[in-house]
Amino acid sequence: MDRLHNLIVMRHLEPELAFGGPDSVHVITMAHAIERAADHVKNTAEEVCHMVSGHTVRHLLRLHEKSAEQLYLEHLRRQHLAGGTRAE
Repeated sequence: MDRLHNLIVMRHLEPELAFGGPDSVHVITMAHAIERAADHVKNTAEEVCHMVSGHTVRHLLRLHEKSAEQLYLEHLRRQHLAGGTRAE
């Protein structure tokens, strides 16, 4: 939701795009409200998991919050390092 919110804001603030005007203020405000609601839902779900299991899931979720691009770059870095150690 954070990425979607950022995309909407950027699209409505860039002057070269056809978006803009007073309607953009409403769209940006709605996107912000939806993003905040999603944060509250996520926090509530984390609290429920903690109450049920007795374990926190916040740190586990952060491992999976990396973007696909970050995960792919890390994968390539690991492959490169593994390849470099074989050649030595």
